[in-house]
Amino acid sequence: MQMPATIKDIAIMANTSIATVSKVLNNKPIRVSDAKRKEILVAIEELNYIPNSVASGLKRGAKNTIAIALPDLSDPFNSKIAKCIITILEEVNKKAIVYDYDENIDREKKFILGLRDKSVDGLIIMSSSLTKQKERDIAAENIVKGINLPIVYLNDERQEITMSSISTDGFLCGYEAVKYLQSLGHKKIGFTAKSMADPNLNTIYKGYMTAVVEAGEEEYIAQNYHRYYGGEDAARQLLAQGVTAILAESDQLAIGIISYAFKNKIPIPQKLSVIGVDDVIAGRVFPVPLTTMRQDALDLARNAVKLLLDEVEANSNGKVYTHKRMTIKPKLIIRSSTCEYTER
Repeated sequence: MQMPATIKDIAIMANTSIATVSKVLNNKPIRVSDAKRKEILVAIEELNYIPNSVASGLKRGAKNTIAIALPDLSDPFNSKIAKCIITILEEVNKKAIVYDYDENIDREKKFILGLRDKSVDGLIIMSSSLTKQKERDIAAENIVKGINLPIVYLNDERQEITMSSISTDGFLCGYEAVKYLQSLGHKKIGFTAKSMADPNLNTIYKGYMTAVVEAGEEEYIAQNYHRYYGGEDAARQLLAQGVTAILAESDQLAIGIISYAFKNKIPIPQKLSVIGVDDVIAGRVFPVPLTTMRQDALDLARNAVKLLLDEVEANSNGKVYTHKRMTIKPKLIIRSSTCEYTER
């Protein structure tokens, strides 16, 4: 079994001293460039380092604590986000409570409403993507009304949100991915996602559809597929429709698609080009490294924490806080799972 990463491992990866890493982790005064600090934080994230001092529960009523609610920690991007947030909170001597509500809207509401009686400064929440749009809007409204607590929504692009939010631009994820595939000569491009009811995936779908319509091509959709095994089912459905390329709403689904291709002796990318969204480590080290639309987890986490702590500070000083909506552009990372289309 692999041993947990240590501060020494981080120092080696970031090409710096153990003392420098320790001071960054503990937010102690130190002369270090922004570039070096970012190197250290990236190393922390890559090595899956989790500080020992992360809070383990709400019952102690500890101060300087931030709650983080995520829909599925088995999703590699969600766990990546959680680790980034934990590390950034450690920089400012705050603790984190991470709750996995497992895509269950009732568990989500129960946890968040329960924060009314706990000593937490605020909440960062990534909303579920498997519940119906109407249910999610009602739940969000009830949550906001039910607790007097600063909240930042993460990767949730609903226009109805009145609290602060930070998201990757889903529309650009879909649009730029399809435009790239079209530049390679692909015309029959499929799209697969967990649920079109999710507003973030909806914007990826809108980007996909806009690019497809602009090119005068047809859409090929496979939805209600989730995680790696869902990618295999989506691949089966879309390949039966004759697609030559597939955009998956997550790297998890994309890897599942490639797995199906391997099992059925379909060469990737010669017979099928595949693009994911996220840029998780598994996609980089896969036998066919995955082309993807990168979501910058570190940037998302840092901005989410800043938005939340700015509101916490404003509230503590009796100031009126204006909620902000921020969007981060994705970046196309070209690897080996895509290539130019050739006649079959």
